[in-house]
Formats: sequence, structure tokens, C-alpha cells
Amino acid sequence: MRTTHTYAVLEISPEAYREIRERLEAAGYQHAFHRHVHEVTRGGALEGEVSYEAIDMHGIALRADDGRPVVLSVPDQPGPAAGSEGQQPEGA
Repeated sequence: MRTTHTYAVLEISPEAYREIRERLEAAGYQHAFHRHVHEVTRGGALEGEVSYEAIDMHGIALRADDGRPVVLSVPDQPGPAAGSEGQQPEGA
């Protein structure tokens, strides 16, 4: 059995897209980039193609950069579950 998934495409500014793409690519998320090609037809006749790249961000969350570091807990330390956003350090 073949499984598939769909996602909604949210259009953002080219600058925001480039920043997100650069950060994900630097972190090794090349698998998140998908090229889509759609045929454009009119009256059953093929008129051309529309092609675009999308980033599938399944499992990736965004937050505004407010200058404070995100603290991730380590599995053998008390606190939030590993990989979840933890508390800010005192004095931050």
C-alpha cells in the first residue's frame, strides 16, 4: 500500500522564503524541498506548465526571533521533554 500526504501552500515573501530555505538547508533538511510541476490546460489542450518549489515543514515550527536563546532540554536532565522548547535561563 502506498501512502501519501498533502499540505496547504502558504505564500510568503521571497525574502522570508530564502531565509527559511537557507536555514533548513544549512541544518541538513534538503529532503524538505519539493519541486512541483503542474500542466496548464484550456479546453483540453496543453498550454504549458507552471513549476515552483515548496518547503514541506512537517514537524517544524516557527517562532519570532526575539533575541533570547531557545533552551532545549537534554533527556537525562529534569525539565520539558527532549526536543521541546524549555524555560528561558534565569537573567535572560
